[in-house]
Amino acid sequence: DNLVDTLEQNEEAFMCTAYPFDVPALESGLVSYCVAAYHLRLIIAFSLGYTTTFVWGGCMLYRKRDLIQDAHKLVSSWRNGGYSDDLIASSICQANKLTIMCNPSSVLLQELPKHTTFKQYWNYMSRQVFVLDTYTSGWHKVLNHMLIGIHTYLSILFILSMA
Repeated sequence: DNLVDTLEQNEEAFMCTAYPFDVPALESGLVSYCVAAYHLRLIIAFSLGYTTTFVWGGCMLYRKRDLIQDAHKLVSSWRNGGYSDDLIASSICQANKLTIMCNPSSVLLQELPKHTTFKQYWNYMSRQVFVLDTYTSGWHKVLNHMLIGIHTYLSILFILSMA
């Protein structure tokens, strides 16, 4: 209801998103906390106000008419090799100066598994980097490659702080 209400009350908004807040299960191992720490830094981008430039692929809401009309070629971009639905939506919104709403009360608690292996963590992180190498335009490519650099830098910093 919160997402629908937010979108209905803000006609200027193109879409609405929410964001996850990871909670490791009791007695979780270190790897589960690494996943939570990774997501924790991403919350900053979503929690600065009612509008954002980021989209979480786990929760996106659009108006039906915009999807049917392929507004701003969003649906076409998804169909034409779009692997990362959230990064594509974010880049299209940024390129067209479209408003993305993110109600600060739209926090979705996500309990992490008690046992996460390093192999599962590595697989997840590899996919996170892979999607940053998918793009819909030259500008989107530059933006995503900058994000790869930031992601790598922060990940190395996190690993070194744990050592």
